[in-house]
Amino acid sequence: MLKTIQWALVLLFFSATLGSCLKDYPKDIPDWLKEKIKGIEKKKKGACCCILDGCGSIEEWTDGSNTIFFWRIGTMGPSTFFVYDNDGNYQCTMDDWDHVTCPSVVNFNQYHFERLIWEEEYKDQKFLISI
Repeated sequence: MLKTIQWALVLLFFSATLGSCLKDYPKDIPDWLKEKIKGIEKKKKGACCCILDGCGSIEEWTDGSNTIFFWRIGTMGPSTFFVYDNDGNYQCTMDDWDHVTCPSVVNFNQYHFERLIWEEEYKDQKFLISI
């Protein structure tokens, strides 16, 4: 009986861990962006989580009539953002927020954060070491 309970707890732990790494994204985003997110997940091959705050993310920004997407690649160094328009066309690359310009996007300074589309799950390094 004790062995059965132990195995049940182990299975429950692994199910909770793997299930917590599955990320959902809004259904109303463009198809090209859904494919990009699926590609990122496929590339990770089921690996869970980023560590040390090197997480990737995709944000939606708008000026009220147009939408752009900021894709932050997960790195340990300074953040790098790739900017895409609503049709999936690459617009520019930004290396930090200190010099925010994107010449390809008209009225870039008028855009504001709308919502977080997708984000890698962050796990504290202490948690990973203790496993």
